Amino acid sequence: MRVAFLGDIVGKGGRRLLANKWRTWKLNHHVDFTIANGENLAGRGITPNLARKVLKYGIDVITSGNHIWKFDQIIPLLEDEQFPLIRPLNYNDVPGKGSGVFNGVAVINLLSPIGMTPHLVEPMFKIVEHEVTRLHEMTPIIIVDVHGETAADKIALAYYLDGKVSAVIGTHTHVPTNDARILEHGTAYITDVGMVGATRSVIGVKKEIIVEHLITGLPKRFDNAHEEVKGYGVLIDIDDRTGKSYAIEPFVIEG
Repeated sequence: MRVAFLGDIVGKGGRRLLANKWRTWKLNHHVDFTIANGENLAGRGITPNLARKVLKYGIDVITSGNHIWKFDQIIPLLEDEQFPLIRPLNYNDVPGKGSGVFNGVAVINLLSPIGMTPHLVEPMFKIVEHEVTRLHEMTPIIIVDVHGETAADKIALAYYLDGKVSAVIGTHTHVPTNDARILEHGTAYITDVGMVGATRSVIGVKKEIIVEHLITGLPKRFDNAHEEVKGYGVLIDIDDRTGKSYAIEPFVIEG
């Protein structure tokens, strides 16, 4: 099986690129299944309307992160076991699902507590181990989206899960890293897959706004940029029988 994982889709520019390019691109590259992080589909947060639109563009599962709660109307979709939208599994006592099996592929979403609301989430390691064991009863193919600020905890999680899951893919920083590889026991890994958004920006926001905000300290409205939109992701080739990965390749879709 060939799985594509797209980085955080940021605002209108990211959505437009997928609407115009993704179905053709996935067909040309023989993609069987697509996962995308969608917590910034609305610029920040995600609405039910945008979640449904993204599925029409050819996305099979939408993962998320710390911005998933921006709009509370998204909760019914999170609670719908059939709708392929998940929130971080390790959030404490919140609505929705943190994993699911969709067309034979299990997807788990995690939020690293380092630098992001540690009081709201449980430690990742024990909770994900239990979930991996449960999901293995349904499918050998398991993909983990670990949404986090720092590289060290993502890398540590990948080594902890090496051989137990098909891939551990980092999201959240919107900046792609140059460390895509297959670990010793068959787990594909990258620290951050990047984003689908405007590259002439500060992680998707108009650069002038962020520079002024950092200089003055005054609050600013963080409007999304629209220049030089690109889509960053990885292709993961997985053995259907064992669930182990044998290749991971970063890609870029030009806007």
